[in-house]
Amino acid sequence: MTGESFDAVIVGGGITALAAAWRLNKEGKRPLLVCDSESTGGVIRSVREGGWLLEEGPNSYSSFGSEEEEFLADIGMAGRALRKSIRKTDRYIWHSGRLHRVPTGLFPFLFSSILPFTAKLNIVSGLVGRYDPPEDEISIGRFFRNLFGDEVVETLLKPALAGIYAADADRISLDAVFPRLGEGIRKSRRLPGALKAMKRAAPETKKESGPKALTSFPEGLAELPRAVTETLRNCGVPMVLGARGVSLTRNEAGAWRVAWEGGSAEAPAVLLSTPVEAAENILMSTTPEAAGMIGKIEYAPLVVVHVGVREEELKAGREGFGFLARRDEGVRMLGSIWSSSIFPGRAPEGHRLFTCFFGGDIDPETADWPEERLREQTAADLRSVLDYRSKGPVLLNIQRWKRALPLFRPGHAKLIKDFNAALPEGVHVSTNWTGGVSIPDRIRGGWEKAALIAGADS
Repeated sequence: MTGESFDAVIVGGGITALAAAWRLNKEGKRPLLVCDSESTGGVIRSVREGGWLLEEGPNSYSSFGSEEEEFLADIGMAGRALRKSIRKTDRYIWHSGRLHRVPTGLFPFLFSSILPFTAKLNIVSGLVGRYDPPEDEISIGRFFRNLFGDEVVETLLKPALAGIYAADADRISLDAVFPRLGEGIRKSRRLPGALKAMKRAAPETKKESGPKALTSFPEGLAELPRAVTETLRNCGVPMVLGARGVSLTRNEAGAWRVAWEGGSAEAPAVLLSTPVEAAENILMSTTPEAAGMIGKIEYAPLVVVHVGVREEELKAGREGFGFLARRDEGVRMLGSIWSSSIFPGRAPEGHRLFTCFFGGDIDPETADWPEERLREQTAADLRSVLDYRSKGPVLLNIQRWKRALPLFRPGHAKLIKDFNAALPEGVHVSTNWTGGVSIPDRIRGGWEKAALIAGADS
């Protein structure tokens, strides 16, 4: 394929790129997908080992309403979705030597044992009291320390953000992670007012199809990108996999030329959905200013340790989503997802599967530990938290991600705003370092850019 013209060239093979290609095709446009990997799916990887189903990347996603149902139906996946109610799936925090169930709702929270009485008073005070709106981007930790105090941040906020972003709450931008909340806190001097402003600023979406639920599929999350890929192929959307040396230039007519070893294509619009280093290299020749900006973005390392155990070796079986650990309390793992308690088919009969996480911005040292040390620490942490008693697990699988998740340092929101402003007309970027890291965020991010490209081309 050399010199052929398309309505858009999408560089990337993750769920954002696939969602964008799907939407453009639905709009009657002709996209081309160019991916440096030999397969699509990006970080979504599900591996079957005998009776075990291991998620090496994301483990599930939160359902996002009727638009999701339409999407799943179109790619032939509506009948395969596995759902687990979020509200009915207990989550725990490891704190003070035991697991505390995280309550849902303000009043159950105020009567729970997860925080001391003084911390609960601080929460009530923060909810009704006034604060001075910040002028610049600040960390999530700093804002909520000022509002609710240190105990709330250390016990609840830090573990939560470590579990979602592998990040330290004191070093992650409130405006980048919660942009509408950032806008809200600058429009009001009280948190309830900020939350109302945040709700008003939220874009209108289609009506939700039911209560929020954790979602996966019988053979894991990788079914989702596989189904989108197959749908695109059936619709005749061309793909170039294993593309090396991708570059971007502009021809004399003003169209964009995407080239790779052995081929090239032209289009009025290009969507980049790649890691930072790849986007930086692609943009350097045409937009060095934008390329230089994103070179500053950092990533957190992460180690995923899957542990399969015999159910009889757990003194007290646990049901629920899993736990997150408060730091400096003897447990080194960031937390654990109790995979076999959430969805069926994750472990053989009579066994449990735990998906454990080490490293992140919180404890990067553990990301470089050798396998034996990770094995020992995983066993020690499970003994402490779940009273696990065994000479060794039935299964142990280690997946290392040196650059797992982007770190949204204070200033990131302004960086991305300036970066987008520096992009030339017809070049778009949508990836986890420009927006949310969840699967729904990434799917919607792809749809939004596709709609923008389709609208500009109509």
